[in-house]
Amino acid sequence: MLLQDAIDAFLANLLDRALSPSYISSVALRLKRLSDSFPAIPLSDIQERDVNKYFRELKEVGLAEATRAGHASSVKAFFNFCVRYGFLPYSPASGLPRLSYKPVHRRAAPRDSVLALIKAIPEFAAHRDYHPRDVKEALAVSLGVDSGARLGEIQSLLWSRVHHALERGHLVKEGRVVYTIVGYGKTEASFLKFFSETATLFSLWEKSNPWKDSNFVFCSLRTGERQQASSLGRAFERICKFADIPPFRSQAVRKRNVTDMIRQTGDWKAGQLLAGHANLKVTMEHYNDIMHEDMDDNVAAMATERRGGGGAALLAEALFMPKNPKA
Repeated sequence: MLLQDAIDAFLANLLDRALSPSYISSVALRLKRLSDSFPAIPLSDIQERDVNKYFRELKEVGLAEATRAGHASSVKAFFNFCVRYGFLPYSPASGLPRLSYKPVHRRAAPRDSVLALIKAIPEFAAHRDYHPRDVKEALAVSLGVDSGARLGEIQSLLWSRVHHALERGHLVKEGRVVYTIVGYGKTEASFLKFFSETATLFSLWEKSNPWKDSNFVFCSLRTGERQQASSLGRAFERICKFADIPPFRSQAVRKRNVTDMIRQTGDWKAGQLLAGHANLKVTMEHYNDIMHEDMDDNVAAMATERRGGGGAALLAEALFMPKNPKA
């Protein structure tokens, strides 16, 4: 039996158990990476040293520990399935070290940088005469900024749901129109809201997309298959570079959106709704530290006002003064 045949049997078993589509999709992507690393190899040829080497390589390419923990969980479950059904005598993943799911704490994107990113989106879409790649990446970033959605939610969007949303815009304050797409989050349905600028980019992308028969909004220009979330993440880096600002990821924009919502409304529930968390406790656990960091920065800024500007100007001037000659 080949490795890929065993993976197919494992995924079919997950489907039979009626597990959530998002969970099965995550497991399938992780095991695809494993399969790509061991192409056309018999399952019985994979040894413990091979699995350990595979996870060392995941670390070397920069995957965070929490991400590698997810991969380890899926790989262990897969090999345990192989043992349980008699495909293998033992699991070659049994010696993997314990990894933590606790995420690395990253700060929200600076507010000025997010504003610069937003301003650059239309220019980026047009800078190569509306090249399809630029339009698609401008759309992904614009939708991420508007909705605060996770890349996985954006990656999974279907054209049918987008068309439904575009036909049902709602007028809100100051003449703005808001559109809502029903998507799928980590565990349940999610609601992605966007505005007119993003709606225009949807239309531009649909017009320039060479894969007219693709059901997924975000598809590879080369193959027409659904775009990988990591590829969509690089769109933020490209537009940050275009805008000449330090690069940040989509998650940093999401954190900025939710943090600002909580601060402006004074309501954690509003932040929970924007983040799409099923439980208010999750929102408070994830964003309490970020709220305090913003507060710390504001306190530090107030402290600098005590120094005034004169002292700094005097010291800067001294840097360019000629040195006194020796007595």
